[in-house]
Amino acid sequence: MSFFDDLSVAIDRVEWKFESHDPFWAWFIVGMYSLAALLCLRALFHSQRAMFPDTIRKKSRLFWLLIFVLMLFLACNKQLDLQDIFDCGWSGSFTPARLV
Repeated sequence: MSFFDDLSVAIDRVEWKFESHDPFWAWFIVGMYSLAALLCLRALFHSQRAMFPDTIRKKSRLFWLLIFVLMLFLACNKQLDLQDIFDCGWSGSFTPARLV
């Protein structure tokens, strides 16, 4: 048996399945957060070329960068439910993945 045959047998023995139990609207919200993050990134790059004094441009870039990071965090949190880690603590009662 080759390495790939052994790997195939090992993969077949694992009964894990990738399934999404989230409704359509949850994924839609993640998509909207991601779109908002991309638009913030676009605004960040456009604010660098704006015809404002340097102090306003720096504040504008910082603002759009912070909003960009916030939107990315919200998109990740929507699917990963990161608040469960803080609710349950690190005691081990939180299971991020489930084997079937």
